[in-house]
Amino acid sequence: MARRICCFIIILILGTPGVFACEARAETRYQGANGDPGQIVRLGVLANRGNEICLSEWTPTAEYLSAQLAPWRFEIVPLKYSEARNAVEKHLIEFLLVNPSMYVAMEYEGLVSRIATFQQPSVKGTNPLPIFGGVIFCRADRQDIQSLRDIVGKRFCAVEPFSFGGWQAAWREFDRIGVHPHKDFAQLRFAGTQDAVVRAVRSGEADAGTVRSTQLERMALEGLIDLGEFRVLNAYEALVLYYPFLLSTELYPEWPFAAVKGTDLELGKAVTSALLRMSRDDPAAVASRGAGWAIPQDYTSLHECLKDLRLPPYENYGTVTIGQAAVQHWGYILVITVAIAVALIFSCLTWRTGARLKASLMTLKESEQKFRSVVEHIEDIFCRIDARERIAIISPSAARLLGYDSTDDLIGQSPDIFWADPSQRLATLDELSRSGHVRDWEFTAIRRDGSLLTAAATLHVILDEQGNPQGYEGIWRNITERKKAEEALRNSESRMRAIADSAQDAILMMSPEGLITYWNPAAECILGYTGEEAIGRDLHKLLAPQRYHAAHYAAFSGFLETGRGAAVNKVIEFVALRKDGAEIPVELSLSAVFMNGWHAVGLLRDITRRKTTEEKIRHMATHDALTGLPSLRLAKDRLSMALGMARRHKKLAVVMFADLDGFKAVNDTLGHDGGNYVLKQVAQRLLSGVRETDTVARLGGDEFLLIAAGLSAPEDAAQIAEKVIRLVSEPIICNGRRAVVGASIGIALYPDDGEDMDQLIKQADKAMYRIKNSGKNGFGFANTRGPGTGGLKASSRES
Repeated sequence: MARRICCFIIILILGTPGVFACEARAETRYQGANGDPGQIVRLGVLANRGNEICLSEWTPTAEYLSAQLAPWRFEIVPLKYSEARNAVEKHLIEFLLVNPSMYVAMEYEGLVSRIATFQQPSVKGTNPLPIFGGVIFCRADRQDIQSLRDIVGKRFCAVEPFSFGGWQAAWREFDRIGVHPHKDFAQLRFAGTQDAVVRAVRSGEADAGTVRSTQLERMALEGLIDLGEFRVLNAYEALVLYYPFLLSTELYPEWPFAAVKGTDLELGKAVTSALLRMSRDDPAAVASRGAGWAIPQDYTSLHECLKDLRLPPYENYGTVTIGQAAVQHWGYILVITVAIAVALIFSCLTWRTGARLKASLMTLKESEQKFRSVVEHIEDIFCRIDARERIAIISPSAARLLGYDSTDDLIGQSPDIFWADPSQRLATLDELSRSGHVRDWEFTAIRRDGSLLTAAATLHVILDEQGNPQGYEGIWRNITERKKAEEALRNSESRMRAIADSAQDAILMMSPEGLITYWNPAAECILGYTGEEAIGRDLHKLLAPQRYHAAHYAAFSGFLETGRGAAVNKVIEFVALRKDGAEIPVELSLSAVFMNGWHAVGLLRDITRRKTTEEKIRHMATHDALTGLPSLRLAKDRLSMALGMARRHKKLAVVMFADLDGFKAVNDTLGHDGGNYVLKQVAQRLLSGVRETDTVARLGGDEFLLIAAGLSAPEDAAQIAEKVIRLVSEPIICNGRRAVVGASIGIALYPDDGEDMDQLIKQADKAMYRIKNSGKNGFGFANTRGPGTGGLKASSRES
């Protein structure tokens, strides 16, 4: 406890001047053109639930301060976790409201100083609570997770690495039971906001998660979740009466309201007074889901938590450095010197002085043994070079790494013994003499057997009490494998880029913002845009026709949430827009990659040629190769539709079976090519003799089928037949020779002659043969009681 109090006092001493160090500059900063106070005071707030919620919760506080402290006008600046420090260091804000761990790190460096602490309302009617913690939870139906240890080997979701209530408080609880999240969990994912963590656990994307206390109750109150869906792990049931919210961790001080270094002193006092006057029922307090503000709390427990987790600013906490060891030696040397002086002056107290000297020597010996133990067991190499440029101290790890039997082979030697390139050592000495230290200075070291390795050194000059250099010392480590891995990564990236650049298909990558981040040469060829024209532009607007934009953006929003979608991990076909405005059919294979958000990677192929070929094949399958008329298969499909239309509209449908008269003689006279020419001409005449909605099909040889729907009376069919016979019978000139054919047509009516298409075709065929047998070049109905005089209705004309 005494150590905590000392640390707290030191932090206050170091942090408090940060508020007033730039007072003179701040006074100038807040003066308007006429000497009046300025209008804008910026309050940076950590948007741990997103910018929209941040503004809705904290804008009323800005309005409250503006009303209390006119003419100053306060405005909220939402900050991401990665933006808060930059805003403070560059003085982009005057006040800061962040989670306690982020505040402690900046307080430690004197960048901010707390002036008030946020209070949570008590749901049981007691006083407001300026404390909070974290809640670790899973779905209530997960019977395999009953304790924190059950999360080992499972997927865990937290808010952000710097979120205290949403990660660090829970991390400390895992650390206390010996669970190491970064290596013991199957996956540790950071969702970015408190709400996103809860959604991830509820949807099953994560097996368990953690958010700050009050978050689950808050979302339940907003109607977003049902608390019965979740089970709290490591619940602090003993604190239910004292702290009325779900809790899994130790309690810590709530969010601090802090003044940024350089903020005007009088403004800071005024803001502090206004905050402490805010009642728990004030609209600003209600909007922030709080109960006003308390006096600044003691944040020592936060410092202890960060020390346990080795998080900034305590990432090196507990590590004994060379400088600290040197300071310890100097203290004992000073004690010895004082003891000797006392012995000379007070000789009468020799026995007492001797006892003190013995005790001091024992302490010094213990310190030296501790220092030697540290040096002997470190994996990196510690080395001290004296003023004569000789190795004075070197750790056993150096002998192991460099291939020597022991440190005795190195003590007293020149450092040149392990510097492969003397010029690198001279450059290091020049930098040491100029700045007094080097950090991560890379050089090539040589082993005893002549093999080489790459090392990185961090060194500083040793000075005596007069400031004269007495050599230098520091740590250097073997980074050979790291450099090889970096080179392998560069080579791998080069190979992958070469593969992508030489691919025949377009390869595209899209960022979570929907912008193109990669565009290979094949994409330039297929879509017409160069890489410079495409990269950085909105992919949907660039490649999708306007009519598809709404659907694409709707699907994209869902993809950003989950990395899933109807097109992900599938091959789909759609229409893409080229630079010249042409639409081309493409085939797309899409994958999702998570890199600080979901990125989409697509493989796109131009399938224009394939589509054209498929269309030709479909046409050949349903049309006559010689005349281009529909085949019997397509004609039956058309007849089926015609019958359906006739049923709905109570009209007649007509099937005409036509066979050419005199075609064999034409074929024998003009030959096969001439006969084909005549068939093509007859096909065109048949088409011109019917309506656009009617169908003319070639059944084979010189047989044709005509289908018409929507007729009112059999006489309409007779008119069509007469027109067709007249057109077909007109002479055809082929290679200067005159050819004449006729047509015999049998007509079947729906529904008089049948309701089945095969039956109608059969009846028309029979009627056609009756015309053939009775004189040819005419038409007749299947029903011999059809229009006209009794018996077979026929019309004939001479060839």
